[in-house]
Amino acid sequence: MNDYPYTDALRTLMGKLWVERHTLELLAYKLTCAKLIMAGDIRRYVAQALAGVEHVVDRVRVAELDRSIALAQVAEDWDVPVSALTLDYLAEHAPEPARMMFEEHQQSFRQLVAEIEETAVENRKLATTSLRVIQAALDDLVRSEAGTTYGATGLREMGPVVSHISKIL
Repeated sequence: MNDYPYTDALRTLMGKLWVERHTLELLAYKLTCAKLIMAGDIRRYVAQALAGVEHVVDRVRVAELDRSIALAQVAEDWDVPVSALTLDYLAEHAPEPARMMFEEHQQSFRQLVAEIEETAVENRKLATTSLRVIQAALDDLVRSEAGTTYGATGLREMGPVVSHISKIL
């Protein structure tokens, strides 16, 4: 249903959606790289991988802002509330060839968002596991050789603490 005219604002919006889509693809790539680095336990590159993810997240925010500005212009041209201009609405009501492009963007964005969410969940699990391993290693490194005992009062008392670090030094 080609209800609305093909305007410069619509052309601009389509360009902004391409930029956002490519940026989301880059985010999916960076998240996958971070996942592989964490899964491979390559700790020396974790900070760089996460910094790369953060940099792309900043680019996604800029792309979202640019899209919202372009969307507001289309809403004004079409005399439609901005809140009504979803990808579903655009795919249904935009003139050709924009309609087909919006349909493609809609499918692609859904797939990308699902992939990004899945990878982010996996990354959180890997990061949590890595933190536990690091914490266990630190605990092992500074653990006390004298165990806790109960004193005459019935309360736990710590013996002298001798850590592995102290013994090495």
